[in-house]
Amino acid sequence: MQIIRLPQVQEMTGLSRVTIWRYELAGSFPARVNLGPNAVGWVMAEVENWLLARPRGVIAAPGGRAGGRFGAKPSGPVESQLLAEADAVLGSD
Repeated sequence: MQIIRLPQVQEMTGLSRVTIWRYELAGSFPARVNLGPNAVGWVMAEVENWLLARPRGVIAAPGGRAGGRFGAKPSGPVESQLLAEADAVLGSD
C-alpha cells in the first residue's frame, strides 16, 4: 500500500486543498490516513479508484443545459453548491 501526501493528491486530482477537504466531509472522497500527530496521507489506490469513478464531461445540447455551465450533474450537496458558485463566478449562458 502506497501512501501519498496532500501535494501529490492535489497534483493527481487537480483539486485544491479546500475542495479535497469539502469532498472528504461530504463522504465523496477517500478518507485520509493519520500518519502521526501532524501528518496525514491518502492511499494512492483509493485516490486512483476515485478518479476512475468520476463522471466524464457531458456537453449540453445546443440551447439546453445538462446541469451547470459545463454540463456536470451534481451528485450531492457539496457538488451542487460548488457548481452553483462556479456558475455565479463564470456566468450562465
